[in-house]
Amino acid sequence: MNNFPNNQFVQMLGIMALGDLGYLNKKNQNEILEKKGIETIINSMNNFTNNQGIQFYGCETLKDIISFDQRNENEIMKLKGIETIIKSMNNFPNIQQIQKNGCQILGNLSFQNEKIQNEIVENKGIETIIKLMNNFPK
Repeated sequence: MNNFPNNQFVQMLGIMALGDLGYLNKKNQNEILEKKGIETIINSMNNFTNNQGIQFYGCETLKDIISFDQRNENEIMKLKGIETIIKSMNNFPNIQQIQKNGCQILGNLSFQNEKIQNEIVENKGIETIIKLMNNFPK
């Protein structure tokens, strides 16, 4: 991914691969963190804010690899990943899977973590979630 930072297709496929490798695999999740995979995912999401695939897989992969791991949560917060996730949700208000993944990751991150809860509030996460819930009333 780092060799082709401007290739949106490569970025999306890389994010998908990291998600598959890290899903329910603590060893791989640690490796993704150590090799700056979370940073790479967030950078891709920030660089391609209008690419639905990158936003979808970025939120999904982050959701799948944090697994209530304090180090991963801290890394996402340090990289302003919460702001990125909320921005993604706002950029794609009618894409149900982005909304679902965004809500899940914000919920997982905020579970028993007041610092992250405050970060979500500061980035208008509560307003975003409530506003976007109205797009999917059923």
